[in-house]
Amino acid sequence: MRFSFVHNLIRRILDILFPPKKRIRQIRKIEADNLERLPPSRQPEKVFISAVCDYRAPAVRQVVKAAKYDGSREAVTLMSECMQEELLALCQENRIFADKIVITPVPISDHRRREHGFNHSWRIAQEIEARDESNTFQARRLLRKVRKTPAQTSLSKKKRLKNLAGSFTAKEIDDELVIVIDDVTTTGATLTEARRAIKEVSDAKVLALTFAH
Repeated sequence: MRFSFVHNLIRRILDILFPPKKRIRQIRKIEADNLERLPPSRQPEKVFISAVCDYRAPAVRQVVKAAKYDGSREAVTLMSECMQEELLALCQENRIFADKIVITPVPISDHRRREHGFNHSWRIAQEIEARDESNTFQARRLLRKVRKTPAQTSLSKKKRLKNLAGSFTAKEIDDELVIVIDDVTTTGATLTEARRAIKEVSDAKVLALTFAH
């Protein structure tokens, strides 16, 4: 049972006072099992990146947009449920059995944070940590976006890489492994830049996991 009786009661009261958007109502009908039964994600081009769901599926797109643009906690919960299982599988595949594994979100610019009020990738990382009963995954903000960049949507793969080059910096760390968390990967340019920034200040192995591709 995802939400308690009290939580549901409060939500019903808030829905009366502030009717939710159509997309939010649709999200509430989706369970993590529904997403997991969809065709799996296509394999991203970059070998260090893994993804759970196929972004071409309408339900997957709705979840991403609800988390990113509407600030939907329900969408974040759905994403974290699906990604947590994949994280465990990813660690097994790479023979990683550390007591503590750092997960860190892709950062957003200060301008976008002021505009939206939140970083949905950080919310996903926090939710994964909160759901982890083994206390293996530790959510930390290691990356910072230091240069504002134009939107990636209309750019080619080559231009995306150039657009993001040098836009992230990372804190120095002693950890052996860092897994970068994001909602969607397309060409892998953003995660490649995140990996570069972390590798520049540490010897950590860097993997990346997204909800969709």
